Amino acid sequence: MKEKPQERYGVCSQLFLAELTAAIFLFILCVSQCILAFAVSERISRRTRDLNQAVVMAQAIVEVWKAQGEEGLAEMLLFSKEMQEKEITAYWTALNERWEPVEKTFFDEKERSMCHMARIEIHRKEGLSEAVVTMSNGNGASEVTYQGKAAELLPDSGGRVVFVLRAGKYEDDSELEGGGVR
Repeated sequence: MKEKPQERYGVCSQLFLAELTAAIFLFILCVSQCILAFAVSERISRRTRDLNQAVVMAQAIVEVWKAQGEEGLAEMLLFSKEMQEKEITAYWTALNERWEPVEKTFFDEKERSMCHMARIEIHRKEGLSEAVVTMSNGNGASEVTYQGKAAELLPDSGGRVVFVLRAGKYEDDSELEGGGVR
């Protein structure tokens, strides 16, 4: 017996509909994976940009400290004294989203917790000063950009440390008077 044309078209249309549904599902799966890849690459790009800005700012802080001392930190980079003990002095400053120093008078407590922070701790011992610069995200900022080995030494950072830089300089330049070289 011959099949009726309507039954043959019904089977074909069901098969076509199943193939079309599978193709649409595969397309949706591919699109979702592409969107996920773009989101991950954006997050990696933001982290890399933040790390780069933190490193550049930490290096600038050290260079200002080496060239102009603690006065330069206060004048050029808007640092405020946090604490002072016999051989240790610490300063901090608020940084905006581009890792640039900002006037702290413009920030209230909520805004201060959202910005980045820079802290420099200066240790003096026998004519040698060592500075530890810590760049960190504020309480409201996103996850940590980078946490190096030196950052592991800061258990009280709450996981917000972005970058730690250590530098040193000799404080006693009395031997260099008259332009002599050691």
